[in-house]
Amino acid sequence: MDLNLIKDVLPGGLTRRARTFVAVHGIRVDTRSVEQHRQWWLDRGIPADVVDRMAAYQEHWGGLLLPPASQYDGGPKYFDADCPEGTSSEGWWFEAGRQRTAVPYAFMIGPAGEFGIHADTWAPLHASVEGWIGRFQVQ
Repeated sequence: MDLNLIKDVLPGGLTRRARTFVAVHGIRVDTRSVEQHRQWWLDRGIPADVVDRMAAYQEHWGGLLLPPASQYDGGPKYFDADCPEGTSSEGWWFEAGRQRTAVPYAFMIGPAGEFGIHADTWAPLHASVEGWIGRFQVQ
């Protein structure tokens, strides 16, 4: 796994304070492309627009590794789109990245781009990944 300093290649949509935090503390790790699994997911009934959302998420956030927040050690270890799940009536979620610690839920990206927790039910925490980074990582 290669580590790359973030420096001037920051994800867009962050507040000034969050951009500073990511620039100082963020590292990018190499991740695999969503495209290598696209056909496999399509063959199993995952809608193309869900795979497109995952690819866009991976392009924007994939591989971003941040230190744990001072309040807790939760959250994704690093951002990496994986495991689409859902139904056409409820919408589709996909994993935001593997968790730092063993927990009975997964951090997911919801049908409308929300960042939240999914276990037996969906619990959106923030309207976006940017909101989660701004709230928990920067304090």
